[in-house]
Amino acid sequence: MNSFVRLGYSSVAIIILNILLALEVADKMIAKDELEVAREIQMSLMPRIAPPDMPGDVACFSEPAREVGGDYYDFICPRPQRGTYIIIGDVKGKGMAAALYMVRVQALLQYIIQTYHQPSEILIELNKNIRKLMRADFFISLSITLVDSSGGFSLARAGHMPLIYYSARTSKLRMIEPPGIAVGLENGGRFESAIEESQLRPQSGDVLVYYTDGVIETMDHEQNQYGELSLNKIIRENVHLTAGGIKDAILTDLARFRGNTPPQDDLTFIIVKMP
Repeated sequence: MNSFVRLGYSSVAIIILNILLALEVADKMIAKDELEVAREIQMSLMPRIAPPDMPGDVACFSEPAREVGGDYYDFICPRPQRGTYIIIGDVKGKGMAAALYMVRVQALLQYIIQTYHQPSEILIELNKNIRKLMRADFFISLSITLVDSSGGFSLARAGHMPLIYYSARTSKLRMIEPPGIAVGLENGGRFESAIEESQLRPQSGDVLVYYTDGVIETMDHEQNQYGELSLNKIIRENVHLTAGGIKDAILTDLARFRGNTPPQDDLTFIIVKMP
């Protein structure tokens, strides 16, 4: 009789274990569905195309290393007469926390741009308010460019990757990197004194490439990084293409280099080709 009781207890235990495992799987499926929704929402916050008043041909790409990430780009046009802002940023960190901070930074920037005009002013005001949004161990690199109605570009950079600029007239490629430290690293006068702007007036056929560090830090199976030289090379070889064509060439070369290695960081870039 005791053996039957023990058998009954064992059967019940197995059933309970199976139920718990089923519940755990269901919970993970729900969590996965929620992350998919979060990814869709985050990607919808970044415009697929540039505003119609942006000069030139524009192509954009962003892909988080996980379901969601901390990379961010945007085009903001507060009023047509004020021009359009090209913004690209990278919250240091990955996953849900970085994604949440990215959304907060995006909202704050859209508010600040209603009042402040120059990219350097916008970055200074953002830095003053960033600690209300982010923990002390988080910070964000940002690049803001104001494209005015006459086609002039004013660029300010807060610890972000340089702008790659190809001149069709000279057939040369150079880095535009005005000084500046990342937003959130320093809350005093040093940030304000470090920020400077660079002025550009791109000509027909010129190509501008904004990107996050995930592009050049893409790794292959031997942990080699893609690097700036590879990115510059693929841009130089494809400047005759449209912005979309250059984007596809970069993605193809990154996929070739990475192979089956999973992404280590979020990947974002913007291509602007002047008409």
